[in-house]
Amino acid sequence: MKSYEYCCDGGTILFGNEQWNIAIPNDYGDGTHKVRIMSHKEYTRKYKNKEYRWKGVCEGEFNIYDYDYLENGTEILTTLKGKYDIYTYLGNVLFVKR
Repeated sequence: MKSYEYCCDGGTILFGNEQWNIAIPNDYGDGTHKVRIMSHKEYTRKYKNKEYRWKGVCEGEFNIYDYDYLENGTEILTTLKGKYDIYTYLGNVLFVKR
């Protein structure tokens, strides 16, 4: 599992690439929160029975950004490739590889 911190002023986490991006609600609001990238096995072992809410699926190659608006200074936390389920709980976000 990899873990990063992201900040937001819109209560969302931003991800995408040069062609598209989307900001999804983090179920909490503004502040600094964790985003974790993990396998399905890690999710099942540690998070499956927690109160995380499924938000959808993202497939392709995309970046996860450190801030929820693209502007000068927004950095790429990591780049993912594949198909991921997305879950949120109190600002924390999980990207779970299928």
